[in-house]
Amino acid sequence: MPSSGHARFFSDEVRRFLLPIQWTSVGLIFRGERISRATHRDARDPDTRNMQQFMLGLLDICPLAADIQVGPFRYCTTHQVFPRRPGAGWMLYLPTVISSKELPEAAELVPVMADDRQKGTIIVSVFDRVFSVENPDHVKIANAIEIRLADQDLLPR
Repeated sequence: MPSSGHARFFSDEVRRFLLPIQWTSVGLIFRGERISRATHRDARDPDTRNMQQFMLGLLDICPLAADIQVGPFRYCTTHQVFPRRPGAGWMLYLPTVISSKELPEAAELVPVMADDRQKGTIIVSVFDRVFSVENPDHVKIANAIEIRLADQDLLPR
């Protein structure tokens, strides 16, 4: 467990995160409340990279997370293929090594390392912009990712 002051607020029992988010001009919005000014938009870095760093920070706090889901709340409630399983949304962390051969629909697969070995993967559905349920192509890609993961028994129940 990291020695940061935040670690004491999380027990080892916390294993699943669902992050319904929205990027705005003032920063990251989580279910209507600003999490931190530290997550503000930076014109030099794409929003995707900022969110990946945020997810990696969560994994530092709770390294045994079963999954981390990032996407609009509306995607999680109305567009997800399997309501009782993690949804791909914009990004999905799974504690499994996943290759581009296994998941060609992903825009990017980010390896998550621990002790010089890969312990999981951040699956990015849309890289060049923030995921939106208003964009049917975004929803289609996320749905295809979920279906492919389920077909290969890589999507937790």
